[in-house]
Amino acid sequence: MVDHYVARGVTPATAAKIAAQLMQDDALGTVIAVKYSLQSGHYMNPWDAAFSSLVAAASGGIFPLVAMTFLPVAWQWPGTILAVIASVALTGFLSAKLGDGLVKTAMIRNVVIGIITMIIHYGIGQIM
Repeated sequence: MVDHYVARGVTPATAAKIAAQLMQDDALGTVIAVKYSLQSGHYMNPWDAAFSSLVAAASGGIFPLVAMTFLPVAWQWPGTILAVIASVALTGFLSAKLGDGLVKTAMIRNVVIGIITMIIHYGIGQIM
């Protein structure tokens, strides 16, 4: 906790006093606020989370739907793959930006998982 305030330009002695006083008043709330930038007792509404997931899933499916619908037949298969990759990359970008995460890591993770998922689904489709 002291390091947090020293990193923001407060002298170590003053930082120790600040940390001690804050920890004395509300230790758990202070640690949660400093370490995770969250407010103790403030919880997300599950309906908001569900609606956000619904919108994200629907939005993520728009690119592949457009590719399958409007591209010529010869380009539908590669176009859909590219549309899915663009969609999951955009999803990774937005989730990282909105959640103050690492943008490059989130985008790479989403693209790799998206490609693996497409390969698995294609393989299962070939078996069936």
